[in-house]
Amino acid sequence: MDSHYRVLEKIDFPTLVTQETLTDAGRESAFAAILARYAIDVVHFEHLIGHVPSLPYVARALGIPTMISLHDYYSVCWEINLLNKDGRFCAPESISETTCDICIGTTRGGLPHSQSSRRGFFGRMLAHIDVIHCNTDEVASRYRAVYPQLAKHSALLVRGVPIPDRQPPKSVVRERPMRVVVLGNFTLNKGAEFLLQL
Repeated sequence: MDSHYRVLEKIDFPTLVTQETLTDAGRESAFAAILARYAIDVVHFEHLIGHVPSLPYVARALGIPTMISLHDYYSVCWEINLLNKDGRFCAPESISETTCDICIGTTRGGLPHSQSSRRGFFGRMLAHIDVIHCNTDEVASRYRAVYPQLAKHSALLVRGVPIPDRQPPKSVVRERPMRVVVLGNFTLNKGAEFLLQL
């Protein structure tokens, strides 16, 4: 798409990308052609969901600088919110890859060693990205713990969303309960359970 969201070109592929797909020659060739055809100067990977994680290597091979935003944990685990088979936070930096493999096998039908293979690939790929952007210090520290090679990455930056410093509103006595609408993803990992309790 262009800057006005007009479709410039559509490319279809005969197969879907799965969590275990790390490379795909057809997608890599198409990506290289797009980068060359449109004279792309910088590639920002906002998300790799639905794409093969080998694409940053394609840009790098063409001499194009790369950046990735890590605002969730897709590059750490198939479960991007790090919820284990019991729906609880799993703290991947403190458990073994074998434990992750077992969990992914149980919850998603992953093959043996698929999580460790995926992590090895993502770790090497992330180490070759020019700029890694994390939205919080916690995200950055978790990625460094899971991928120790990132501890020495010279351009792992933490830049959160700027939020103005405002005084909390004064309490207001209401005659009726407050009605609130929630727009967007009303899911467990987005706080739905907490909001329902309120």
